[in-house]
Amino acid sequence: MKKYFLVFLIFIFAGFSVFSADMISEIKTLRGSSTAALKAVKLDIPNKTAFVMLHPGYPVTPGDTYQVSYLYNLKQTSLPFFIESDGSTDLSFFGTIQTKGLTFGELKVKVENIVLKAYPNSLPRLIIKSTGAFPVLIKGEVSRPGFAQGWGFSRLSDLIADRLTKYSSLRNVEIIHENGSSQAYDLFHAALTSDLTKNPVVRPGDTIVIHPYDREVYVQGEVRRPGAFQLLKGETLSDLVHLYCDGFTKLADTEKLHVIRLNTVQGGTDTLYLSGKQDSLSSFIPKDMDLVVVPSKISNLPVVFFEGALGMKVGTTSPVSARIPWPITKNQRISTALAGLPKGTITPVSDLARAFIIRKNTDEFIPVNLKKIVYEHNYSDDPSLQAGDRIVIPLKLFSVYVGGAVSSPGAMPYVAGKTYLEYVMMAGGFNTEEHVGDTVYIVDRDGHRYGKDRIIQPEDRIFAPKNSPIYIFNNTIGPIVTTTAAVISLTLTIKGLFSK
Repeated sequence: MKKYFLVFLIFIFAGFSVFSADMISEIKTLRGSSTAALKAVKLDIPNKTAFVMLHPGYPVTPGDTYQVSYLYNLKQTSLPFFIESDGSTDLSFFGTIQTKGLTFGELKVKVENIVLKAYPNSLPRLIIKSTGAFPVLIKGEVSRPGFAQGWGFSRLSDLIADRLTKYSSLRNVEIIHENGSSQAYDLFHAALTSDLTKNPVVRPGDTIVIHPYDREVYVQGEVRRPGAFQLLKGETLSDLVHLYCDGFTKLADTEKLHVIRLNTVQGGTDTLYLSGKQDSLSSFIPKDMDLVVVPSKISNLPVVFFEGALGMKVGTTSPVSARIPWPITKNQRISTALAGLPKGTITPVSDLARAFIIRKNTDEFIPVNLKKIVYEHNYSDDPSLQAGDRIVIPLKLFSVYVGGAVSSPGAMPYVAGKTYLEYVMMAGGFNTEEHVGDTVYIVDRDGHRYGKDRIIQPEDRIFAPKNSPIYIFNNTIGPIVTTTAAVISLTLTIKGLFSK
């Protein structure tokens, strides 16, 4: 149980690594998250009888059904029996026995000895056929007061896990026994230390009382076990950090440790700065809903910025360039910084081959072929980064532009392995009033021209010239002839008027 409980505590704050501007809303969201740890580790045993057969320490429980098998006159014989509510059981002609307080292992020895005494050499063997169940009353700070069903191996945490509220205490869970005595248990400490005596097996007649907690405090950042913790009265920040959070990590910037506290009088939040020294921690008493933040020394590292086509998918419309700040260490090369980016940052539309670095406060422009680094593992061009560098990764459009004398000019989706003619057909074919033949100009994204045998690549441009003689005449020579004729006609008209 300890393993899963602690793993949950370590990751419970993964979603809160960056705090939003709406601090109050964020803190309220954390309310009750300490109880989620117990809910996550509720034990479920689907095959209870098989489990009991392997655990002789199972306490014999009212409602259990057993069967003892033995040889009688060289024939296999079996006798089933049932555990009554008072713990007694009737073994037929072997008599009645009391089982209260016995474990399965002890009952097995007792019953088998009774059979052996009556029938020597009968090879008796006791097995459990089904486990019993009993009601346990649960009340107090719970979502559903009432009875829960327990069985012989039901521990306290199992019965209350799905009934806890945001305000239920894990540190003060009371069991009132059938004889009227009571005892309080600390389930959080039980999980922390694997001390099952603090998470006992519940017995018939027990009543469970859940009390509200006193304080719930949240710890985020560079501690060995971040999470949400319920504190007992008198416990300090030192107890929280060193006992429950298992101390600071080596990356902890203890000089910047601070507590974000809700201001219940004026509204909003207050930030209290503390020293990580022991006397400061020991004298500070956290309040309910405090958020303790332990910053990392890594936050002081210099930063570079990855910009451009990051996290975009093929076919993205109206793409927006992303900008990711990224901490770097001294002399770190671009390959290791790139490898640390989150999964999915680099996608097929990230044009790694045309990436470049813009150096801060200079006009220096450094081309760098990231495609060789990422896909070819060629590190011959792997420059060191400097604080403030901008690593720009352009967008690679998976489209081909078809223009000129075609029916529907525009951007066509890129399809691998196609020639110019297939893209012209996608554009509705040649406009026969403007174009004759199959003459086209093919230019790549860098302006290089290619012949018609080229396999078209993303961002190529295909242009069909308007070379039809009729089109040229109607749009160039025709207007000139018409204009010339009009000028001559006007000149002759004017000349005739003046000659009269």
